[in-house]
Parts: sequence; C-alpha cells; structure tokens
Amino acid sequence: MKIKMLKTSASPSGNFSAGQIYTLPEQRAKSLIKSGAAVALESAVKPPELENATNKEAVHLGGGWYQLPDGSKVRKSELGGE
Repeated sequence: MKIKMLKTSASPSGNFSAGQIYTLPEQRAKSLIKSGAAVALESAVKPPELENATNKEAVHLGGGWYQLPDGSKVRKSELGGE
C-alpha cells in the first residue's frame, strides 16, 4: 500500500521521513495511517468498476483516465477511437 508520511517515524522496521512516499505492507501502512503519521495514496480496495470489468474493455477511472486490461493507465486521448 502506498502512503505519504506526514511525520517522521522510526521503528525496528525502518525510518520513514516526513514528506516521502513509501510502499509498505498493508498492516504496517494502516498502523501509520491510524496513528496520524501518514496518509494513504491508494485505496487498498479496488473500485467495483475494476472488479466487475471484463478483460476486453478499458475502465474509466475518472478525470479522463482509463485503465487498460493489462493494468496500464492512459488518458482518453490515448485510447484511439473510443
């Protein structure tokens, strides 16, 4: 899970500097978020549109962004014909 540190935190698992972005295991990330030391940058739960999408179509993520079946994200202008 990606998080952005709001406060510097040090523990046996490492040092995390304020203002930096880290990818951590979900349990550790939730602990830092709950303590107010970090904020989540991505949701741990996929939006329902992504879970229900078939593998043949691009899924609208909002703000002009689409996720392709291979997992890559592109702008609407890059979809070509849709």
